[in-house]
Amino acid sequence: MNDSLSVEQTKELKALCRAGRLYEIEKRASQWGTLTPHPEVRRTPLDVAMETGFHSLIELFICHTTDTTVKNHALEQAVRRSRFDVVQMLVDHGADPLSVTFEDVLCSYQPDMARYFMARNADLITGNPFTTAFRHKVRPALGVYLDSLRQFPARKDALQQQLDMALAYHCAEGSMKWVSLLMWAGGNPLSNVPDIEYPKYMGDPEMWHTGAEVAASRGHLDVIKKISVDARNKLWQRALYRASSSGHSQIAGFILDAGVSPNDMSNGGSSALDAAIRHVGWGASLSRIFPGRDTAGEGISTIKVLVEHGARWQPETPSDVSTARRFLYAVSKYYIVEVISLLAKHKACDNDLFLRFISTPKMTECLGGKEEIEKLLRRANKRNTNRK
Repeated sequence: MNDSLSVEQTKELKALCRAGRLYEIEKRASQWGTLTPHPEVRRTPLDVAMETGFHSLIELFICHTTDTTVKNHALEQAVRRSRFDVVQMLVDHGADPLSVTFEDVLCSYQPDMARYFMARNADLITGNPFTTAFRHKVRPALGVYLDSLRQFPARKDALQQQLDMALAYHCAEGSMKWVSLLMWAGGNPLSNVPDIEYPKYMGDPEMWHTGAEVAASRGHLDVIKKISVDARNKLWQRALYRASSSGHSQIAGFILDAGVSPNDMSNGGSSALDAAIRHVGWGASLSRIFPGRDTAGEGISTIKVLVEHGARWQPETPSDVSTARRFLYAVSKYYIVEVISLLAKHKACDNDLFLRFISTPKMTECLGGKEEIEKLLRRANKRNTNRK
């Protein structure tokens, strides 16, 4: 008796599978003594049977093999085809439920099947399966997640991190429906978690972020409002920085109006204001990437919001001052004058620092000469006098 079929016999068997000829295949199995396909055939009769979804036909092939690898491969296909009945049959015939990733199980949209695998010690943590399911908006996975929290309290922290990672992703995408769903399930948008877009940095906390930060960075004001700003939480200063560095003045204003202090640096300065000044300088290059978008103007609007809320520009080193100047050199005189005017009008930095900032030959040239600088300062002082 041969251990496997010939190539011709294997082809004949595949044709019978496509036609659903179960009894004919049973006769061939009795005649040939095996249903093991020829090893050179890549697409096997069992593969064809899985495509047809014919339960009894699949079971016939499984009963005629002792190869666990074949059974496990069939199990993987059954999961991806969302065939829970076939999954149960395969496991009953020796397929290993641990050979299938729980990510694939969740993404089958079959919550009962997911619970079946959970009852058989599925790995709920490795590869962050819940994060992947939520990222792809598999809503039935929410119920499975809540069940897993109840059944496996010892894994609560690892499961929570998966939920928070998915929440941060949808905060970045601005998907209000999924932000709401994941917060309802217990997601924390202020939790510092890995960025699922960069799996190689999963083990580097310096590269992690919060949902609030990425929503602020991407300009999703509706998401920020849904999260609700708590001025007592210092994480909101990080969100303010991200909004300011991206030129989102509305979000910066919303966070500041909630009572968050703009001055977060140890010397009393505002990292958000420094970021907004740099964003004005980035406008020259960003405008080439986004034609028609006034990115420098976004930075000006953000600076205005920040200084109106008491932000102080207090660079920590002389090189930080030089860096800010170099960023501004990239844009037109109009924007440079606007930045200088706002700093002067709101007295957002020490007088000595201000004079050092505008007194270099290059900056003097950009501002139109010493006479223009003197006019600019007189106008700013006049505004301050009128305000008083």
